[in-house]
Amino acid sequence: MIQRLNRYQDASQTPVTIVFDGSYTAEKIAGEPSSPGLEVLYSPQGKTADDLIERATYGLLQYGKVLVVTDDYAEQNTVAALGGSVLNVQSFMLEVQAALDSFQDDLNRLNQRENRSFKRRESG
Repeated sequence: MIQRLNRYQDASQTPVTIVFDGSYTAEKIAGEPSSPGLEVLYSPQGKTADDLIERATYGLLQYGKVLVVTDDYAEQNTVAALGGSVLNVQSFMLEVQAALDSFQDDLNRLNQRENRSFKRRESG
């Protein structure tokens, strides 16, 4: 998931933050690095991922839109009440795939154009 979202971030240039409950996943996913466009966070002991998501949503709204992806209905309602946007995981993954497909199509067209240009220079 992190690798796929990293590719999505590269294609969309949209900052992405992934929040995990630290008590459940930190050991399993340890070593997955954050990067300038993709941040991976783990909740500290005694806090949940939802706590971090709500705090981040509240703080980031001053800078623009905030989209939270979760299937947790209570968390969706909380984020919406704070002013954030929400999507369920399946809807978001469809959007991610569409963005990646579009990026790949653009890249293929660019490569074809460059190949034609290179062939013309070589033959001319």
